[in-house]
Amino acid sequence: MQYCRAMRTNYTASQGFSLIEIMFALVIGSMLIIFSLDLIFSNQRLKTINEDHSLVINNANRAMQLLTKSIRMAGYNNTADTTTLLPFYLGNCGSHTECSFDGVTNIGDQIALQYIAASGLDCAGNTIPTNELAIDIFYVANDPATNLNNLYCRGYNTTTNSYRGNPVSIAEGIDRLEIIYGSSQASMHTDQYLSASEITNWHTVNSVRVSLLARTTANSFIFDNELRSYSMSRIGSISYTDSVIRHLFSTTVGLPNAN
Repeated sequence: MQYCRAMRTNYTASQGFSLIEIMFALVIGSMLIIFSLDLIFSNQRLKTINEDHSLVINNANRAMQLLTKSIRMAGYNNTADTTTLLPFYLGNCGSHTECSFDGVTNIGDQIALQYIAASGLDCAGNTIPTNELAIDIFYVANDPATNLNNLYCRGYNTTTNSYRGNPVSIAEGIDRLEIIYGSSQASMHTDQYLSASEITNWHTVNSVRVSLLARTTANSFIFDNELRSYSMSRIGSISYTDSVIRHLFSTTVGLPNAN
């Protein structure tokens, strides 16, 4: 005779997760999701900040390259006339009695450089006739279309006493241009740096120090209307309270064609 042995069920092993275990798992999962989202947003924010910094640097580099090129060209004369050509145009242009002058705090100075254009073009791309004087005028002005300050270049014609065409924006987001001039009074070396209004003899100028305050074209995640100051060479400190990234760039350029 065979007997069937009753099977005992292990209810303990088939009970599943307890409520506390489920809640603990949900908390851990939520923390992992939050951490992952925060990491994604942080990476995106860092990427945006890096792009903003790169934009500022690229705009400033472009502006510096064009300014440096024109400054080094200033005073160049390859014509038969052996008279030394002063690197700076000192006459009037537009409403200004002197074309190189100290500007106002919010946009900065203006510099006018003169030379015989070897390439036949000035900084704004205007065609210059052979052996005719070219004048490059650099300044900062507001662009009404974007409400940003840009660095502009404009050509001037001393024969007709008029501008050569319209101004051309060569760099966006340049809040201020500052120019000071290296002067050698008693030696071949630079003795002091002066503003345009302080120079009594432009023939003593042998270098130009350019400072550009460049900015992003939009607000940044870094600042929240914080007060930040930047030390300029001529006017001292200049301050802004906004959410914009700015960098100050400076360089000193020699005048190889100076007297």
